[in-house]
Amino acid sequence: QTASFTARLEKCLETAANCGKLEALVIDEDNLAVENAEVSVYNSETQLLAPVLPKTTDVNGIAKFANLKKGRYFLRAVKYPAEKKDSGNSFELDPKVLKKQTIRMEIGTGIVKIIVKDEENQPISNALVEFRTDSGKECPKENGEACSLETDAVEGKAEYAFKADKRVYAIISKEGYSSFTTSSRQVLKGQTLTLEAGLRKTIPGDKPDIRI
Repeated sequence: QTASFTARLEKCLETAANCGKLEALVIDEDNLAVENAEVSVYNSETQLLAPVLPKTTDVNGIAKFANLKKGRYFLRAVKYPAEKKDSGNSFELDPKVLKKQTIRMEIGTGIVKIIVKDEENQPISNALVEFRTDSGKECPKENGEACSLETDAVEGKAEYAFKADKRVYAIISKEGYSSFTTSSRQVLKGQTLTLEAGLRKTIPGDKPDIRI
């Protein structure tokens, strides 16, 4: 014998009195906004996703939701490789009031190490290493300053600490050598990412061939 059930869902329109809005703020362990984090809303009673699509945080760490019915919810934030499901910090949504909710996730830091050598596999000292991030504002810094430093005299090494939600690459240059750009790699919490760069000596008087 087969039983049938009919479920009636009440549509929530943005202009309706039963429809609420939510503003989610994602911050890290240093209370800094987390950009490009994916935020999802869960129903606290059912532990299932609420019927709204996940949103991505803006440069201020904010994701905005609409079309949420009155109820109790919690947030989940993901910024690879970090994740936080904040089920222990649920909140009540009142359709008449804009709800602002903060979720804090631990991003952590990792070290990016660059080793620069010449064609004979010898370390190159005082080469300029300029770090860049694929997204976010960590490098260049907000004041426009680059995240850059010079390699040491022993190993041709330079190190920089980054938040572990970034993909990082470096541009290496030194007078008398051709410049080198590394591939972009993911920074992982508590780990050291080592990138190697090989610089070739330039030929005096050699100029790029530019054709118009």
